[in-house]
Amino acid sequence: MATVNSAREWALYLAAMGWHVFPVRAGGKKPAVKDWEHRATTDRERITRCWTAGPFNIGIACGPSRLIVIDLDIPKTDDATDIDGQTALAALAADRDAALPKATYTVTTPSGGRHLYYTAPAGVHLRNTSKLLGPCIDTRAEGGYVIAPGSVLPHAAYELADDTDPAELPAGLHEPCR
Repeated sequence: MATVNSAREWALYLAAMGWHVFPVRAGGKKPAVKDWEHRATTDRERITRCWTAGPFNIGIACGPSRLIVIDLDIPKTDDATDIDGQTALAALAADRDAALPKATYTVTTPSGGRHLYYTAPAGVHLRNTSKLLGPCIDTRAEGGYVIAPGSVLPHAAYELADDTDPAELPAGLHEPCR
């Protein structure tokens, strides 16, 4: 990928991947528009107009983009017994005999976590979850969104860590997300 510098360039890059983007309040994680899932777009002209009109972060509407994003957090306490999302996901995948792809589109989050992007399987409807798959694991799918790379919070930014095309979500992980 060529160097991407501005939120507008990031939004256009993500839309070119077929992902539906929408504006998020600058410096935050809340949508800047109502009905964000239906207003999310891949239209270059609309994106250019929007991100030229003001500073915005970028949201990706997971459902229209046919994505399921696994949000792996780190424990919020200093307790050494707390398990991080990456470890919990590996244990879940092993328990369900679901081989996790070695590479998929990955974004690092300002809190030190990671967003792993997967394609949603055709004909399978997946939902958002919170801690259902394990400690420090959330998912975003139909009806959900993630903050995209190129977005900046007051203390850090969302950064692209791996630009590999998203792998398909392993079959063993479909059921818990239904």
